[in-house]
Amino acid sequence: MLMMKMINREKSPMTIAESAAKLGPWFHAFTFSDGSTVGLWNTKAKLRGLFSTPEAQEALVDADVLDIGCMAGEACLWARENGADAVVGVDPDERSRRQFEFVMDDAKPLNVKFHQRSVYDLLDYYDPQEFDVVIMMGVYYHLLDPLRALQNAWEMTGRLLVLEGEINDRADCVAEFYPGAYKGDASNWWVPSVTCFEAWLTTLPGARVEIISPLCSPSRIGARVWRD
Repeated sequence: MLMMKMINREKSPMTIAESAAKLGPWFHAFTFSDGSTVGLWNTKAKLRGLFSTPEAQEALVDADVLDIGCMAGEACLWARENGADAVVGVDPDERSRRQFEFVMDDAKPLNVKFHQRSVYDLLDYYDPQEFDVVIMMGVYYHLLDPLRALQNAWEMTGRLLVLEGEINDRADCVAEFYPGAYKGDASNWWVPSVTCFEAWLTTLPGARVEIISPLCSPSRIGARVWRD
């Protein structure tokens, strides 16, 4: 009688590229430690525009930073690489949490954390003006209540709030509400004009507003909002 030997072959661990693929789709652009890449968004170019002045660059040095709507954490890494002392990224999305943890496990930055929270709930978790710098990119136009979100972000800001998002350039429209899908995305709601966007920000008490328009593309706008 022949004895059949069972050969136990351990399955090879997934590569970084394979693991990243399972967490997709990716939007932020990353190059991982093995050279593999994901995402196409040029978030770093927008960040360079938002922090293009010496005053803004100085505000980031040794700062505690809050990144609202951080997704996979590209802005969090960029802030640490450009002088921030500690960074907290917040996002309500579960996929963003998994991607963020994967990115940070590969990059291994110090003092970068993720909290799974909504922009509407920030006052329940953080003290007023707890963060020197607050970043909020690609968020307000996804919200039914953008003014409340902007007010919460401003409440968290000790010195500088930087914002980036979508605008419309229709001459006959100040702000347009889309209960359907703007540019094919059903999560888009409010799309303001430049004038409306600036007016939103001037409602923030004690704010000095610098508008950056356009920011990297004609349909995107940025702003630096200072607490003087």
